[in-house]
Amino acid sequence: MKIAICEDNLEEQEFLQKQLIKTNLINEKASFSFFEDGSDIALQYMRGNRYDIVFLDVDMPKVNGIKTGKYIRNIKKKAIIIFVTSYPQYALDAFDCNAFHYLIKTTEYEKFYNVILKAINHFKGIHHEHLIKLKGGEVINLNIDDIYYIESCRKHVIYHLKDSQYETKDTLTSVFEKIAKYGFYQVHQGYIVNFDKVSKFQRDYFVMKNGEKVMVSIRKRTEAIVAYANYMERYL
Repeated sequence: MKIAICEDNLEEQEFLQKQLIKTNLINEKASFSFFEDGSDIALQYMRGNRYDIVFLDVDMPKVNGIKTGKYIRNIKKKAIIIFVTSYPQYALDAFDCNAFHYLIKTTEYEKFYNVILKAINHFKGIHHEHLIKLKGGEVINLNIDDIYYIESCRKHVIYHLKDSQYETKDTLTSVFEKIAKYGFYQVHQGYIVNFDKVSKFQRDYFVMKNGEKVMVSIRKRTEAIVAYANYMERYL
């Protein structure tokens, strides 16, 4: 894992690194790179260097964090961008570049920890490949993060991605055992959803970010809503 911290205050750079290490979520093999302005990290991207998790301050002397975040997003679509700033008023602008999160520097440690936990799990999901064998016998790897929901259809399991799907012989139970730790939840006897891809809950359905609806069973309705609420409360 390659982590970049872009912050013009050197003391804040050091403090953020210490907070990240304090969580014990960062692998000892992870590398840290430090930048004092958006132009500095942008130059590294121009040279072909990429970072998995990028922490950006908003207010920097030459190129601000918002412009930097948009530049990074255009180059690396799956970069995990987290703004750490003293200015809450720029939160909406930050999410224009699909920021993973927006943290205020005075955020309590527990919330900071939970955001980093989600970021690490998201990183694992992006880089973790789930091996499946298609009906025709072909074996492929799916990135966990690309899966929106999984459907059981008779003796088959269908993986639904943003705009495609794959069918394989498997059971929903065995699949859930492998991917539950990545933020998936079984909401119906026939469906597993990726909470990270949920847009909202609507009556008896989870509406996914690609517009599709996944039915929630009456028996699991309450526990599914509570599980999703806990997921959102923990990370927002």
